[in-house]
Amino acid sequence: MCMKNKPLAVIFITVFIDLIGFGMIIPLNPYLAREYGAGPLEIGLLMTVYSLMQFLFAPFWGQISDRVGRRPVILLTLLGVAVAHLWFAMAASLWTLFLARALAGFFGANIATAMAYIADVTPEKERSKGMGLIGAAFGLGFMLGPFFGGIFGEIGQRLGDAPPLGLSFAAVVAAGISLLNFLFAYFVLPESRSPQKPLAYHQAKPRFQLLIKHVKKPVLGPLMLTFFMSSCALAVIEAPLFLLVQDEYSWSLSLASFGFAYVGLIMVLTQGVLIRPLISRLGERKLLLLGLLFAAIGYGLIGLSSEVWQLAGAVTLMALGTGFINPAITGSISLLAEADEQGSALGVNQSFSAMGRIVGPAIGGWLYGEFGPSWPFFVASVLALGAGGLSLRLYRSLPEGGKRSRQIHPDQVQEIGFFQLENLKLNNVPFLFFALCKESELRGHPQSALLEMARPMTAEAIKKHLQSLGEESAKSHPIVLVCPDGGASTQLAVELEAQGYLNVYVLEGGLEVSE
Repeated sequence: MCMKNKPLAVIFITVFIDLIGFGMIIPLNPYLAREYGAGPLEIGLLMTVYSLMQFLFAPFWGQISDRVGRRPVILLTLLGVAVAHLWFAMAASLWTLFLARALAGFFGANIATAMAYIADVTPEKERSKGMGLIGAAFGLGFMLGPFFGGIFGEIGQRLGDAPPLGLSFAAVVAAGISLLNFLFAYFVLPESRSPQKPLAYHQAKPRFQLLIKHVKKPVLGPLMLTFFMSSCALAVIEAPLFLLVQDEYSWSLSLASFGFAYVGLIMVLTQGVLIRPLISRLGERKLLLLGLLFAAIGYGLIGLSSEVWQLAGAVTLMALGTGFINPAITGSISLLAEADEQGSALGVNQSFSAMGRIVGPAIGGWLYGEFGPSWPFFVASVLALGAGGLSLRLYRSLPEGGKRSRQIHPDQVQEIGFFQLENLKLNNVPFLFFALCKESELRGHPQSALLEMARPMTAEAIKKHLQSLGEESAKSHPIVLVCPDGGASTQLAVELEAQGYLNVYVLEGGLEVSE
């Protein structure tokens, strides 16, 4: 993976190491909880408490990072995560496991700040691809973390049974990794916020006021709801999947960890390799729909699986879909949010994701215990399909910042003469007409009766005006451009075509030709 942007490379490594520690803990949750007598619902709740703290504090860390900078927030939370993992390793009862995971969730809400960091150091057209790197860091962490967790869990059991040995020995290693990550970030991670804007103190808005503010926005709100449903679907199956392989296939901690590492591998290949060309070719909105469809089918097939090979195929499809969904949504949100609200908008989005992970594990554990192993996966499939339906309603309003622009040569620009322009007028065909010249130049022309319909504006003013009309309105009508010699209008036509305005015409010969 080549990253010429050094700050982007550093934050990628930081998040990757952080997720290794997190990934080592995930398989331990159900296995350790069962050691203390927990049932499916309690195991789900153990995963819920981590996400609950993320939900409560993701906007908090995002706003703090908008105010004081990304670096100090990232450093503080990395150190806090190390302490939480160590406490988890020393836990001697179910309730202390819950407390340790709550502390880890409080500091683990820093992912919103990491995403804001990505937004700070990437241009708009690279934003979704940058978010794909964060997704790749997640995938790598989920791949190597469970792998190491399984290995060190087995090593700990051979060394002894009392904490911090036994299964919980892996959590000690996770704490050490998190501490090393803090030291790495302290010496290498630069601040991403631009120094041109003073980071003045602002009173933080109440959490739910911030949520309501973003929910009310026409596209952002429904898009965040889509992310909630998608995250909830994935969370519903997390605890049941570990319980399924333990109960139905008799997998040990190591084997279950390796299985979870396989899911991470698929996410790495998807978000680190596939996402860039697919974003460029399809754009965010098509990729989002494709991801939700794959995930829905994958969830359903897991519930129908009776053999390991069937389970492997279903999990592969699910992981592939999840790898498409996350960067498409987070990249779209970062493009829709204002520049000075990147931290809070992404923080609120992560809060909605955390809300899904709050209710999802509890629902999944309850369904598993009350109705059987297949039900959590069927419910997850329905949730993913519902998110896909909502995405279809938003389809035309979603940005396509990462999609490759349509490039044309100046010689390919469509031309129109005064005769065709007269026909447009006589037939009452709606069109947008702009002149890149002074109004006085239009009045003195032999075709002034036609040219008086044109709005004299600069190229930049024309582009801003088109943006203010909205994508659907501006791109559904022909756009006619005129300038004194045809040169400036042709150049602007090329730029507009590259931005997706497909019905752009220039007046043939400019003002020098009359018919």
